[in-house]
Amino acid sequence: MELEHKKTAQLLRVLEKWMPDCFLVYKVVHNYWKMKCPHIAVYVDNQDINQITSIICDVTRENIYGYKHKYYIYSVNVTNMQKLLHQHGVIKSIQDGEIQVEFSISLYDIIKNFFECNQHCTSESEFYCQYTLNNSDKFEKMIKKKLPYGMRLAPLDKKHAIYIHDEWQYGTPPPIKTFENLINGNCLATLAVFNEEDQPISRAVVGQIGDIGMTYTASKYRRKGLASIVTANLAKKLLKDGILPLVYISDKNQISIDMHTSLGFQKTQMRTLVCFKKVE
Repeated sequence: MELEHKKTAQLLRVLEKWMPDCFLVYKVVHNYWKMKCPHIAVYVDNQDINQITSIICDVTRENIYGYKHKYYIYSVNVTNMQKLLHQHGVIKSIQDGEIQVEFSISLYDIIKNFFECNQHCTSESEFYCQYTLNNSDKFEKMIKKKLPYGMRLAPLDKKHAIYIHDEWQYGTPPPIKTFENLINGNCLATLAVFNEEDQPISRAVVGQIGDIGMTYTASKYRRKGLASIVTANLAKKLLKDGILPLVYISDKNQISIDMHTSLGFQKTQMRTLVCFKKVE
């Protein structure tokens, strides 16, 4: 069933009991309730919200290519989750969007097999695990660290979208307009280290659920701790705003894991985000 908006508050009370297992879905539903996500449908597997075992959040966003779906899924019952996916047409449109699935590690193989059988992912599925800030003392030390002479910290501006576009590391970059919109309000915050030429040489962006990402440092400025300074200062801002800082890191990215753990981020064992690569 599709959740009625008036029942969202009741669902949130149930999800609070599941924290931190369903942190991502909780934040998405919370934002929906606060109307921060204008195009979203929430599906649950039981009319009695206290008895639900599976949730699908279908966030639809419009970009230059048209509408794109992003699915946030959480379940403690694989059978019910599969029924929901089919019942609400998610399986039919899943290739037009991204899949972000929340399950305990023990259910990973079952879910992976399900999507592979439906030909919605390759066999090269990848773990992106959530890390949340667990030790503020560590990042406070980095905040106090001084930048090299001539450098400064400041938010990104619309004119800096070209840098993100030209330095995009994930295949063909989206149009520059996408990054301009991101900087202009489609994210919670941005921060960068600028050099003497006023170029953003190290930067990061905070997504709508408090996730710090798109972290990048220009090659000639690496190994100077700049990304750590940017991340630590963004974490401080999020905490001040009452938002728990978190990051999603591939298990294959040891450099990023080391940097964030040194800042006090800790892997959330039962909150595993699995990103499946779609079949083209």
